[in-house]
Amino acid sequence: MKHIKHLFTLILLATVASGCVDEKPSYGPNKTNPDSRTGYFNLSSLAPQVMLDSEINSSPIVKQSITRALTEATDGYVVRIHNSAEERVLDTSYGALKSQFTAGSEQNLMELPVGNYSLYVCSHQDDAIKDVEWDDPVYATDYNFSIQRSHTAENPQSIDGEVICKLSNIKVTVTISADLAALLGDDTQSTVSINDVSTVFTKNETRAAFFRPQANDENGDTIEFLLTGTKEGEKVQLNKTITGVKGGQWRKITLSIVHSEFGDLDIGITVDSFVVDDEININSTNSLWEPILEEPSGLPELIWPDHDLAEGVALSDAQYDEAGEFTGTAPVLTLTSVHGIQSVLATLSTDNATFRSEIIESGGLTDVDLCGSLSRLHPFRTLQITQNATESTLDLSGIMWIFYGYSGTHTLTFNMTDTKGQNTVSSLTFTYGGGGASEDPSIVCRQFDIDQPKVIAPGQQIDVDINTSTGIKNFVVTITSETLNEEVLGAVGLKPTFDLCNITDPNELASLTSEIIGFPVNDEVRGKTSLAFSISKFVDMLIMFPGTHQFTLAVTNENGSTTTKTLTLIVEGE
Repeated sequence: MKHIKHLFTLILLATVASGCVDEKPSYGPNKTNPDSRTGYFNLSSLAPQVMLDSEINSSPIVKQSITRALTEATDGYVVRIHNSAEERVLDTSYGALKSQFTAGSEQNLMELPVGNYSLYVCSHQDDAIKDVEWDDPVYATDYNFSIQRSHTAENPQSIDGEVICKLSNIKVTVTISADLAALLGDDTQSTVSINDVSTVFTKNETRAAFFRPQANDENGDTIEFLLTGTKEGEKVQLNKTITGVKGGQWRKITLSIVHSEFGDLDIGITVDSFVVDDEININSTNSLWEPILEEPSGLPELIWPDHDLAEGVALSDAQYDEAGEFTGTAPVLTLTSVHGIQSVLATLSTDNATFRSEIIESGGLTDVDLCGSLSRLHPFRTLQITQNATESTLDLSGIMWIFYGYSGTHTLTFNMTDTKGQNTVSSLTFTYGGGGASEDPSIVCRQFDIDQPKVIAPGQQIDVDINTSTGIKNFVVTITSETLNEEVLGAVGLKPTFDLCNITDPNELASLTSEIIGFPVNDEVRGKTSLAFSISKFVDMLIMFPGTHQFTLAVTNENGSTTTKTLTLIVEGE
């Protein structure tokens, strides 16, 4: 693809994990072949940490304390490095790795061919991870890095403080409120199943069960929960299906009495998900089997100030420089959450198969929690949101390079959940290829597709980018409008047709360059190979004239080639 620099960054985000055998890595710089395409990785910078989430869990429920702490990985942690061909170049334990460190810094270096690498660190050997096990959390992470020729023995690649292992299996606990536990018989038990794997929680079970994730797709696994036993001597049975369960989640299943003031007992189930996923509240009853719903209020909201998210963004080559850097105006979104934001899952989708494989799949750009911890290499790093914030700004300028050169429709979806479990979903569509960017001269509107009519509002920003290889010779603008007619235009010193390269009339020159209109003229246009033509100031006058207004822009370059585009703006009447 065209944008190799940023595509290279995405390749770094691919993840790899496989079996384990002990091998001694090659340490120390290779001084026999100084011209080889190799670089050095500082192994002593690898100090993996583990994020531990623990909670004092008891049943019946008592007051709980929650702690989160980072601690260094133990010596038994598996450490593996794979290259981009998924070949294993290092396979050892963290303890063995540390034992080979010496006082000499050069001996802590690992020479590797220039390329992309994936580091995998895990608390367990593959065969030690069970389908389900009591109190046996598995902590793991994938971290991606590159080796370049600039990573010399004096300046090796270092990843100090970047590797943090988190829970990778599914943690499940079942607790029962004290008042409900007093009514349930001692034979009461809860069976939790994922596919064919299940375990049984007794009434007073305090341990956590850890399940190995079974599903490989983005939908995750499904937990089937079944409670059986007796309630005041009568048989009771209660079940619930919990979908979208993934590795790294802690599903806390809590049973409690919802209400009993009329002599009927309703049992409510609450399922909370911690660690990396949304908090999910599911309520049901034993007798009525209908949800207990709370009227939503203060839902999370995502807006694009002065724009309609549904309009989307029109993109083309003209909005990028030769290096693939975005030169247009990127959307800046505002997220508000009255109750504080808990998670924002960002997902990219597309109708371009190449974009899907090279960008979305390589970068893992689905269900990325912007409230979570993102690697400094992650494309969405600039969109990180502080958890519990009530207002956040999402400046998309840092991700616009992703779309460069990929024609089609790409949709960025934000799945937002607040601290009360309330959820809303908003999307923004990027359409690449419209606007005649492949033409010379090219005429492209930054904010929308110039070939599509646009309903405008006060303060509307409208910028048109003109690009040509040989310089602008003529730039003729023709205004066609029922309400903004020749008489009205004449009142402000304008003609229905004018050439911005050749303005000689003093009155017309003064009008075009005034604060009200602010168009570039003559030497500001003539001979330019790139021109930003803004009519944003003119909109303030235009907004006073309801109707359809057409601005035909005809640009001729010094080779005599002409491109014509018509910008159609609609001002709605009261």
